Amino acid sequence: MTEHLAEKREMHFTPQLRDDLRKQYDKAVKDGKDKFIFNTWEILTGYAKYLLEYLDTRFEELDSLRRK
Repeated sequence: MTEHLAEKREMHFTPQLRDDLRKQYDKAVKDGKDKFIFNTWEILTGYAKYLLEYLDTRFEELDSLRRK
C-alpha cells in the first residue's frame, strides 16, 4: 500500500492579495465556474466566497484595532 503525503503549503493574505482573490472570484462567478486558479492554488468558488467574507471581517477588525 502506497502512502500519499500532501505537500504542506501556506498562503498569507494582505489586503492587496485579498483584493486580487476577489477579482478572480468575481470573474469565476461571472463565468459560471465552480473552481478557479489563484496564485497556483485551485480554489473552489463556494469556498472563496466564505474565505473573502472571513478576510473582510479580519481586516476590518485589524483596522479598528489600529485606530485605537
